[in-house]
Amino acid sequence: MLNLFLLFCVLQFAYSQWTVQSDANIIGTQNWYGIASSSDGSKLAAVANYGYIYHSSDYGATWIVQSDANIIGIQNWWSIASSADGSKLAAVVKNGYIYHSSDYGATWTVQTDAANIGIKDWWSITSSSDGTKLAAVVNNNNFGYIYRSSDSGATWAVQSDTKKRRERERESFFLSLTN
Repeated sequence: MLNLFLLFCVLQFAYSQWTVQSDANIIGTQNWYGIASSSDGSKLAAVANYGYIYHSSDYGATWIVQSDANIIGIQNWWSIASSADGSKLAAVVKNGYIYHSSDYGATWTVQTDAANIGIKDWWSITSSSDGTKLAAVVNNNNFGYIYRSSDSGATWAVQSDTKKRRERERESFFLSLTN
């Protein structure tokens, strides 16, 4: 019985710490698709589908809409990742590009390594603690790829084993249709 009482007290305390964010910069509800945090939780970045990138440097108390000229208008944002200190951010646009910031989201660069990435059906992105290593996932009619970068997104390489697996799966699928 004491265990249940302690569990109830812990849960009650934990849930009492949640606050609905109603900052004036976030007008109404958004179709939120991703959020990333620095390791201490002080710096947050969130993306909204058919919306913008939002950034907070005060544990989410206030939010700033990212309005860098490289991010033109509303995008179909799908996922965002952060380095441990929150200085490096990377975000993906579904049927769009990968974007990268190295100044806490103040400015953004479109990642256009022409040899490997471009407009794709990006679904998710993740980052190493120092923000130099990135990995992103592409969906392509249920046969996707994993791309990775070891230079903060300047260049990208497709994981060859995922490409080979996709080719085997596709071949197997088409063979099953002929049998």
